[in-house]
Amino acid sequence: MPERRAIVLAGGEGSRLAPFTFVIPKPLIPIGELPIIEILIRQLAHRGFSAVTVAVGHHAGLIETFCGDGSRWNVKVDYLREHEPLGTAGCLGLLGHLDTDRLLVMNGDTLTDMDMGAVYAAHDARDAMTLCVRRRELALRFGVVDQDRANRLETYTEKPVLSFDAGMGVYVITAEALRIY
Repeated sequence: MPERRAIVLAGGEGSRLAPFTFVIPKPLIPIGELPIIEILIRQLAHRGFSAVTVAVGHHAGLIETFCGDGSRWNVKVDYLREHEPLGTAGCLGLLGHLDTDRLLVMNGDTLTDMDMGAVYAAHDARDAMTLCVRRRELALRFGVVDQDRANRLETYTEKPVLSFDAGMGVYVITAEALRIY
């Protein structure tokens, strides 16, 4: 039976959390008693994932030292090391052969109570990718004006609420789609 594998994207510089991330990578920042990456790995193990690949770059050695081989969580942990930044999912091009038909990919700072095992199981293998989203609303504090080409007022909406689906940083990708990556 193929293993249930996840990739945690943990190679970024975490620039929005600077200066904290100058010395510690964002996945090792604690939330309560535990670092983010430990929370993620525990959640994945609880949902039936037997293997986690951690894509590392910035402060890779700290993440690798903390996570080790994953045995303390009863999960096999291995690493993809980016020697230069490859972009959000660029590390997927470094993957070799996978003994699975799909792969859960998640950002290394995604904290959610979503059941990753259910997302993985629900993925339709005929689709290249499942993208998890969350419905969000953004209330503007000012009126919005739409104008025609002559700069004449067409509509004025007072303090609109915009609704949109925001990506959560969680994906399921088929092995076939990864082969063409």
